[in-house]
Amino acid sequence: MGTCIKMHLNLTKGLALSANDLTTLTAEEPIDLISRCKSGLETSLFDELAACLDLPDIRLADILHIPKSTLTRRKREGKLSFEESERLYRIVRLYQMASDLLGSPDNAREWLNAPLVAFGGKTPLEFADSDIGVREVEAVLDRIADGVIF
Repeated sequence: MGTCIKMHLNLTKGLALSANDLTTLTAEEPIDLISRCKSGLETSLFDELAACLDLPDIRLADILHIPKSTLTRRKREGKLSFEESERLYRIVRLYQMASDLLGSPDNAREWLNAPLVAFGGKTPLEFADSDIGVREVEAVLDRIADGVIF
């Protein structure tokens, strides 16, 4: 069973895999999450998210506005900056919101990578490269939850 599927099962059961996985990240208390982001999230979370979304590192780095040379340095150091950590967390939150709503990590990955008219032909991930874009993707997911189909 793949990590993303295990992650989803653990999300729905409220169990944690480890201190470093995406599941525990969104389950943290806000004060702990802020502290963890300020200290820098582990680059292993970047790798895990890229794998779950089936994205090459460079594509996820583009979405997060992390230059390739910076990503290389961050991976060597093992931690992201505060700002990069916050941007990573926003995409983790979208992925888990989509997984819950759409029923599986596979459905979430497919939806997040599919171009949509609602986003001007961009994928939800591409549109979510800013805080405003993330909020709009969340709003579309909320509308889907309310029965509006996109």
